[in-house]
Amino acid sequence: MTMPASPVTSTNHAKIGQSTPRPTRLAALLVAFVAILSAVLPVPVLVPFLLAGGIAGCVLMDLLVAHRGVPSLDRTRLQTLSLLVGVPFRAKVGELGQARAVRIRQPVPPELLVEPPWAGGNELKGELTGRHRGIQVLPPVTVRAVGPLGLGSLDHSVGTSQEVTVFPDLPRARRLAAARRPTRRAVNSSRNLQAALLLARRNTATALSRYSFLSTSSGGGADDRLSSSAFGRPQKTMACPT
Repeated sequence: MTMPASPVTSTNHAKIGQSTPRPTRLAALLVAFVAILSAVLPVPVLVPFLLAGGIAGCVLMDLLVAHRGVPSLDRTRLQTLSLLVGVPFRAKVGELGQARAVRIRQPVPPELLVEPPWAGGNELKGELTGRHRGIQVLPPVTVRAVGPLGLGSLDHSVGTSQEVTVFPDLPRARRLAAARRPTRRAVNSSRNLQAALLLARRNTATALSRYSFLSTSSGGGADDRLSSSAFGRPQKTMACPT
């Protein structure tokens, strides 16, 4: 059975050791454009280095701005789940200051499933499903904040890990067992009918083989004896006059 879910606000904020800085695709495209431009046009050697340095400075500025926002987490806390039964799940983070874009993602182990796993903006709404029984761990939420220039992003790990216990879905198992009972009865009846037909065939084959044996051993008189014994009448013996 599934216990009612209740949202809880996490007071654990992202730490510096839990943040992963990285440049965006736009920064990579600008660096590639500068490299191609310096290879095609006859520009001084110092110009590409100055441009690359300017791009690196903008990326660093974006990372500093994205790091200023320390998000708080409001996530649905579930203590128990039923196996393969989805329940509503919600995770919301606070504002990140001057961040240009925010993307929130809920990592899960193979034993759990979140659909959808990520969403653009400050809020993620979906379903959490337990795929295997036992005590599973729900990791912290990952929030990616992009700087105002769009050249640098920072991944924040927000919140703490939560333990979720996944139990078997007993009501569903009982319904499946009740649905299979008529099928089992039909199978048993069919097996009993097949066994009765097989026994009748064996009895018929035994009777025919006995009849053939008596006919072969004593001539035509075996037919009268077999028919008399079959109908429960005593066999009459005719005396030959001397």
